[in-house]
Amino acid sequence: ACVDLMISISQGVADDLTVCERSVDAVIPDAADISQIPSESKQTLRNELGLNQDETLFVYSGSISEWKNDLKGTIKAVGRLSGYRSGVRLLIIGGDDEKIADLREVRDSLGIDKDVVQFVGYIPQYCVFRYLKAADIGLVPLKHTDAIASRYTSPLKLYEYLVSDLQVVAADVPAITTAFSDENHIQLYSPGSVDSMLDAMQKILQQDHSEIDIKEFSYSARARRIESVID
Repeated sequence: ACVDLMISISQGVADDLTVCERSVDAVIPDAADISQIPSESKQTLRNELGLNQDETLFVYSGSISEWKNDLKGTIKAVGRLSGYRSGVRLLIIGGDDEKIADLREVRDSLGIDKDVVQFVGYIPQYCVFRYLKAADIGLVPLKHTDAIASRYTSPLKLYEYLVSDLQVVAADVPAITTAFSDENHIQLYSPGSVDSMLDAMQKILQQDHSEIDIKEFSYSARARRIESVID
């Protein structure tokens, strides 16, 4: 069918739309619902959620399906980091009981303390944002071996992390690098390499934290970008 205008959510999708007679007019990545951001401070939220004020809190939020995200590698990297840096914790938000059990087995088989890697499971979206604002660093461990994960997706979690004022450690895949590359807020690692992920985690911890304009990643801003193409 013929269309008058075509907008893609990722560069990977745009590149593959070669069956059309015309190219994609714009690539406009995903965004986040900033109305979900809690008004409470990080300190207040940590008290509410039972988290230590002085710990370094990594967070992963989203699907824990093995084909898309390397959470086993993530657990290994955080476990190694906790071996020589005290006060490190990873919260994994999302996933059903069966998938969580598989990842818990990975944690336990590596001898990682249960307080270092914890599983929150499914929670309402507004609760997810409470955990995000309480955290320090968001993780996007996309796999490079899957085209959807590495090229086609526009990961919602990335934008939810950014609007929650988190620094980000992410896989160096086109789905990330073609959408966001501000070195002040993100450290990339070679997907599939626990050593590289660990190195990125260490670098982000040494990096000064700078504020980001969260409105840039809001749904309203995305709508304006779409309107500008339509107009």
